[in-house]
Amino acid sequence: MTLPIDPLLNTKEVARILGVHPNTLWKWRNKGYGPVPVEIGPGREDRTYRYRRREVERFIEQSFRENRFKNVANRVQAYG
Repeated sequence: MTLPIDPLLNTKEVARILGVHPNTLWKWRNKGYGPVPVEIGPGREDRTYRYRRREVERFIEQSFRENRFKNVANRVQAYG
């Protein structure tokens, strides 16, 4: 049995889905807000962030429930 693989999205892809600038994701990450990233890389300078698709979807759903991210509905529908 093989488990389904949850694709990892880069910052630009997630920013496009959410309709925000990539720098917004950086700010959110530093404040502990937004989709939880996966840290890839050995050290601080080499660290790269990726986002699991299901984590981005969880963030969108949570934002809908809490009515915090009103503009995301149109962005997600446009994304597919």
